[in-house]
Amino acid sequence: MFDASARVFVPIDGEIFHSTRVSCTVRGTVRRDADDRAVDVVAFGVSDERGETHDDGIPVGAVVRASDGADDDDEREKQDIDAIGRTMRDRGVKVWVTFHVSSARAPRVAAFVARANGKVRRVDQVRVILYETPDPPLKVYPIERDEPCAFDRALEDLNRSGRAARERRGERPIDAVSSSSVSPSGAASMALLAIDGLLRALDYKFIASLGKETRWGGGFIRRSVCEVFASACVLRERLRLFRSLLIEGGGSWRRLDRLNTRRRVARAVQITVDLIVGAALARMCKLFDVESTIKRLVVGGLGAERGSRNLVASSVIESNAQWISRGNPLGVKLHVPLARFIGSVVVSFVRTLSLSMNSAQMVTFFTGYVSFLLRHGSVFGASMMLAIAADTMTLFTTHISALHLYSSLFITLQIRCIVFVYRRFINPKTPPRGFEEPTVRPRTVEETVVGTLTLPPLMLLLPTVFFYYASYLVLHASTVLARLVMVFAASVLITFPIDDVLVRFWTPYAFPKSVRLRTERLHNVDFPVIEPTSQSLSDVLRPFHSAAGAWLFDVGTSVARACATCGRFPITLVPWEVQHVASTQ
Repeated sequence: MFDASARVFVPIDGEIFHSTRVSCTVRGTVRRDADDRAVDVVAFGVSDERGETHDDGIPVGAVVRASDGADDDDEREKQDIDAIGRTMRDRGVKVWVTFHVSSARAPRVAAFVARANGKVRRVDQVRVILYETPDPPLKVYPIERDEPCAFDRALEDLNRSGRAARERRGERPIDAVSSSSVSPSGAASMALLAIDGLLRALDYKFIASLGKETRWGGGFIRRSVCEVFASACVLRERLRLFRSLLIEGGGSWRRLDRLNTRRRVARAVQITVDLIVGAALARMCKLFDVESTIKRLVVGGLGAERGSRNLVASSVIESNAQWISRGNPLGVKLHVPLARFIGSVVVSFVRTLSLSMNSAQMVTFFTGYVSFLLRHGSVFGASMMLAIAADTMTLFTTHISALHLYSSLFITLQIRCIVFVYRRFINPKTPPRGFEEPTVRPRTVEETVVGTLTLPPLMLLLPTVFFYYASYLVLHASTVLARLVMVFAASVLITFPIDDVLVRFWTPYAFPKSVRLRTERLHNVDFPVIEPTSQSLSDVLRPFHSAAGAWLFDVGTSVARACATCGRFPITLVPWEVQHVASTQ
């Protein structure tokens, strides 16, 4: 014997330890270190014919012998080494494992390794570890890629053996289902082409928009329809779902893998829940006569008289302008001429836009649009209803976002002018030379005159502009909050991983987390047993929670940054995307 150790992984539900078997070949895999100091033997199963080859593993060369007690003699084992060495050379195996099984004694395992010099040495330390037969993807052993565990390579061999066993049983391997491995034909192929074309059109960036920075100076970027309208984003998610169902089906409705079947049922449940909630919302809208209320708010304006055709919150905007134009809102003294000028400009802007609502065609179109949405909301589902409602609110509150945008630009320019005048004429500094810090230099007469005449008026006019900016910020924030609630609800309906949750309950081991060791008594001997552990429900929902939290954090950060820098709010709100916890494949 030489100083080495071997770990032999044996299926706990196999036939290796049956004492009635005289001899057999154990198939599996062998992994050795470079110096043959550590050997891992993973036994998949047994066969009655010695030397038989198998698709899912090489013959390890392990022979199970019925033991009558004579095999325990050390001299007999030494004599067997030469015979084992000849057998190993004939079969081309590098590791030989023998199981001595007897009904009267505990099973004994011996391992022999063929070294580089051609000699066969017996391993002095052999440890048998039992395992539950894997059935990927229904039961798998996790592989920790970042931090390999002690059984990492052996677990990888076990999972591969489980896939091979499924192939022998005639089941379709789950990893063979892809767009490249199947060729759908007929109606399914045409549907895939149409869906791919729609997805490319939805992801095409052609809408010019302001940059993602809330403060001014971020430039312009191009966005796709899904980055502007929430309804387009919901449509894209539904198209992706239908596309995945067509691909998993391979263009036909033949019998699928058990895990795929369960995931399809779970996705059908997700769509059904969306449709049921949509039908309930449509029913509630009809019962509470929401149609007339929305028409009165959007077409008539908040607080407007019945029958008027003003924009949303137009009366609130006019009342706010009149209140600030008095020159002392909340007891703060403002510049009355500037306040009246800005108020008149705002009122003229809103009334000019309200003239477009006097067109009977536009009123009829919008009324029909809302009526159709409320009557047939159950067809689209609650997610599409909420997304369309959010987009509708975005379109019909554009004047509020425009007022906030213009006032933000105005006050930003004024603040930058104040900073420029102060640094240039009030506190001028010499330009830096090399690594030297700029120093304050004496002001000239011209700089003193210009600074004295320009800075005080700019500072005195700042509160007036700020009051208008703050009022429109509050109005715009209210619309953003309403759209935030609707888009968040739509996002939950389309991204909540109902399929992962249901599959987690039906097939826990499809979401492997780790392995644990336990002991099991076999032939009056306690053997260590490894078994997989599954992820908890919180682990499965962690990607969803992270995506929802990140989305809310981004929106909240953008709003807070806009308030701190007198910038602009995010004009569009679209649902987030989440990567589901992928079960093993």
